[in-house]
Amino acid sequence: MSEKFTSFAALVSIDFLFALLLGVALFLLARSRPAAFAVMKRNFLAYFTNPTGYVFLCLFVLLTSLAAFWTEAFFNSNLANLDQLNSFIPAILLVFIPAISMSIWAEERRQGTDELLLTMPAGDFDVVIGKYLAAVAIFTVSLLFSQVCNFTVLLSLGNPDTGLVLGNYLGYWMVGLAMLSVGMVASFLTNNLTVGFVLGVLFNAPLVAAGWSEVFLGPTVAAYLRPWSIAAQLRDFEAGVISGASILFFGLLIVLMIYLSMVLIGRRHWTGGPQGNQMGWHFLARALALVLITGGLSVLASQFDWFRPDVTSERINSLSDETIELVSNLEAEYPVHIDAYVSRDLPEDYAQRRLDLRSRLRELDALGRKQIGYTIHEVDINDDAAYQAEKRYGIEPQTVTTQVRGAIAQKDIVFGIACRSGSEQVVTPFLGKGVPIEYELIRSIATVTETKRKKIGILATDANVLGGGSFMGPAEDQPLAEELRKQYDLVNVSPNSKIEGNFAALLAVQPSSLTPPQMKHFVDAVRRGIPTAIFEDPLPYTMNVPGTDQPKRGQGPLAAMQPPQEKGNLDSLWDLLSVRPEKRVSPAQAIDPFGGAAGREEIVIVWQDYNPHPSESDVYGITPEWVFITPDEVDNPFSTKSPITNGLQEVLFLFAGGINANNARQDLDITTLVQTRGNSGTIRYSDLFRRTPFGEIPVPRSEVEANRKPPTGKRYVLAAHLRGPAPKSGAADSEAATPDAATDEPGDASDEDGAKDKAPAKDRELNVVLVSDVDVLAPVFFQIRTVGDDDINPITRWQLDNVAFVLNVIDVLAADTDFVEIRKRRPKHRELEAVQAAVEVAKQSRREAREKAEEAEKKAIRDAEEKLAKLLEENDQRDPEFVSTWQLAVQRARDEVKRKQAIAERVRDEEYDDIDRAMALEIRSVQDRYKLWAVVLPPIPPLLIAVCVFFVRRSNEREGVQSDRLV
Repeated sequence: MSEKFTSFAALVSIDFLFALLLGVALFLLARSRPAAFAVMKRNFLAYFTNPTGYVFLCLFVLLTSLAAFWTEAFFNSNLANLDQLNSFIPAILLVFIPAISMSIWAEERRQGTDELLLTMPAGDFDVVIGKYLAAVAIFTVSLLFSQVCNFTVLLSLGNPDTGLVLGNYLGYWMVGLAMLSVGMVASFLTNNLTVGFVLGVLFNAPLVAAGWSEVFLGPTVAAYLRPWSIAAQLRDFEAGVISGASILFFGLLIVLMIYLSMVLIGRRHWTGGPQGNQMGWHFLARALALVLITGGLSVLASQFDWFRPDVTSERINSLSDETIELVSNLEAEYPVHIDAYVSRDLPEDYAQRRLDLRSRLRELDALGRKQIGYTIHEVDINDDAAYQAEKRYGIEPQTVTTQVRGAIAQKDIVFGIACRSGSEQVVTPFLGKGVPIEYELIRSIATVTETKRKKIGILATDANVLGGGSFMGPAEDQPLAEELRKQYDLVNVSPNSKIEGNFAALLAVQPSSLTPPQMKHFVDAVRRGIPTAIFEDPLPYTMNVPGTDQPKRGQGPLAAMQPPQEKGNLDSLWDLLSVRPEKRVSPAQAIDPFGGAAGREEIVIVWQDYNPHPSESDVYGITPEWVFITPDEVDNPFSTKSPITNGLQEVLFLFAGGINANNARQDLDITTLVQTRGNSGTIRYSDLFRRTPFGEIPVPRSEVEANRKPPTGKRYVLAAHLRGPAPKSGAADSEAATPDAATDEPGDASDEDGAKDKAPAKDRELNVVLVSDVDVLAPVFFQIRTVGDDDINPITRWQLDNVAFVLNVIDVLAADTDFVEIRKRRPKHRELEAVQAAVEVAKQSRREAREKAEEAEKKAIRDAEEKLAKLLEENDQRDPEFVSTWQLAVQRARDEVKRKQAIAERVRDEEYDDIDRAMALEIRSVQDRYKLWAVVLPPIPPLLIAVCVFFVRRSNEREGVQSDRLV
């Protein structure tokens, strides 16, 4: 609550300062141009002393509230911001602005007071600027009403970014000022208010329609028109960046329109004279010259957009301090040059990426002085520049999914960078919408200027991170390997012999797939102190590799006819690390006919009853085993002490295991990196997949939900960083290594072996990051990161940090942490906390109802089972002549059990459907309730003021009037 109060106080304080600055400007206007101030004051007071003005104000507040909160997209995104309003604000202003500007001059001409104004001791400029400032003041008051109301609604739902909202409304204000100047020109052309309104809409329509020009004119023409649209000029403000180029564009447009208004109001001086026609052409030439100047300066400003302060609370649009420090301390032997290849006709949803790339390149160029340069190549798919990009750097056209004229379409674009310095180069073939541009640029710069890259060893396991070959042919590297190659040299490490080499770190994905000799070599390498990242999963969901407890899979065309290879004993690794996977003893009735046994310890899968994306649950089949980890104010699942996880926003673990460190050694430093929330539990592998002679088949979802026990209240550890002395081992002492063996310093292998033999055992230090999931680094997360938010696939809007988490693990182990903080930089999610809390209550009710349904199911078949058990016990007490009768009774009892069980399951499933339907209705009811209040409440304050103004005005009109004359 205190944080929300601080946010609201900050907003009001900044609004007060803004109003104070406007008040100072008006004071200076009153002193320097009293006539202009008098005109402004007269029009402003006339508007707000008339209840009709408040009707338009209420309408404006209502429209902005509807646009911001009424659409389904607002609740589906689950973010406390004004993204939906940003899409509709140009259309809203296209209606509201002419309603203000239509009376600027048309009303004066209609009432015949224009001559009175023109005969005042004031110039034409005083009249025009006074009229314009009155309209600006009216619009400013309306915008402040809308801002405070909408921000209050957002505060009731969550904790919005104050700076972002202020940036949004500053953009709206600049757009309104420009459109008012255009509407004022329309008002000078008529003496009819309706015509003035229509002309105001028509004159402003091109500025709004240019943003949708692709719908009418096609992509080629739209590429030239779109930058002049309101939507394009507003885009930076929508992101919380105050764009100097956009401010200049709006300012020049205002100056141009005020000049045209001056020409129109002053035409009475020359239209009737002998040189009237010549003066008309003269002023037309002046206006055209101003149009060209406005266009030229706007284009120039967009190319050199130096003024771009970031006003968001997280300052996510600015270069990070880490980037500034890295570039400032850059000592390159050769200058760094960045070639950016960008399609001329990028889709609209990539236009902002192009601006961001240009902005980042300009800022890096300014920071790097003469050490960093760049060239932006505007290319077409089939031109020579695109051919050179593909031939020289491998930057090929990529097919992206976009929306054209409201329909989904495929488009080939080029959008990649190549960074080179001397003979070194790093290429990013495609800068997808989810790829952090700043991170890619600074990492490329730092990598090409390094004298020697560090080496990362990739352990050869069944996960095949580095591809490899099989009977079906060679396999490609996984995206993780491609990403690591941009920063490190990768070495394929074979576990068939003793693991040696100068590795900054070793990556082992699913080491349980190793054979016994391979396992011994791997464990010995970890014991010798090589920094190691271990990803071990009881149930790999997306990767074709056996789980921890599952047998190895055969290879080759005759795999089904051959027994699988023996797997190494992973207990030796657990003993070394002093941790264990979470396990559970199988119940007596859980007998697996294909290798399992009752009463054995079985590694379990962790589940968590939390889903921050409920609207996509049915689309992707999300279950509680999809463990979403997001920050929490009370119990943060991410460690804030480790650079690996501090600052992460959302990581998804799929069917992960748990890490149990209850019996860890006292001398081992264990940092919990990731853990679940309290509403978590475990489920056995056999509860999810059933083994058959033909392979594994998934257990029906209804059975899985029945097998899933209530939350244990325990917070399960999914990732941990383990550091400390390695335990002594007779087999390992002879191979002990100094810490230098784990560094990335060059040296002769024989010299290293000699050093190892002489190293004392106490110098061996474990440095291991253990993650109980391999799906966290699955290729799909790299694809999601590349695609970014495409407005078509909902999963791309989740902005998962899986890639950042995995790369951070490698960087920290390799002692190369320059990019860790830069990589994690991204907007923090400001969720709709109130809606989320209501959803959690509904889910808790659903959980309790399901438990009651399960209990009712068990009770329904309990009597039949007890009768069957009693008959079975009576077998020994029967005479042989009654055996057939007894067998018939037993068979009938068993049939009765099956019948009642089938009925109970059907009833349970029906109750499940009713419960799920009730929960969905409850969630929809909560959303509709907040939606209704969000739309109904904001217009009430201006409406109350309108009522007060009406009665005050009516009372003033009755003053001095005799009572017998009142009707």
